[in-house]
Amino acid sequence: MVKAEEALLKLTGFGLGHYDILEIGDVDWPAIKALADKQGLTAIILDGIERLPEDERPPQLALLNWIGEVVQNYEAKYKQYEKAIGSLAEWYNAHGYKMMVLKGYACSHDWPKPEHRPCGDIDIWLFGQRKEADAALTQWFKNSKVQGFKIDNSHHHHTVFYWHDFMV
Repeated sequence: MVKAEEALLKLTGFGLGHYDILEIGDVDWPAIKALADKQGLTAIILDGIERLPEDERPPQLALLNWIGEVVQNYEAKYKQYEKAIGSLAEWYNAHGYKMMVLKGYACSHDWPKPEHRPCGDIDIWLFGQRKEADAALTQWFKNSKVQGFKIDNSHHHHTVFYWHDFMV
């Protein structure tokens, strides 16, 4: 039996589009699933599994559950993430600020399936207008009477706030 860690590494490469010959053999699928979940690779491993011959894939029920989990926990969240980024960019644009998205979301577009990259916070650059934009955003929230909006200024080089349930 192939070690779960070894199979996970092979499936990760396969899921990211590497075209090496993948001989997975007999594996402990529950152990691979647990490792994938722990490492945030659940969707990428599923992408690798899709490229396996049918006789080397997990049992059908386990595979269907895995697919459902990826659709709910990755693909649906990614759509919400994109919607939040679009909404935030729209707000900044309407108020005269340029916004560039950095890191996670930008990097996801280098993945075979961007919606399978785990998303976390939204990292942005405001082209040197962070303080002004923060003040405008705070005032806008005060005027709209939305409760609980707060910009955290305790970080020395950036601020933190939540937009549509995502940390910015």
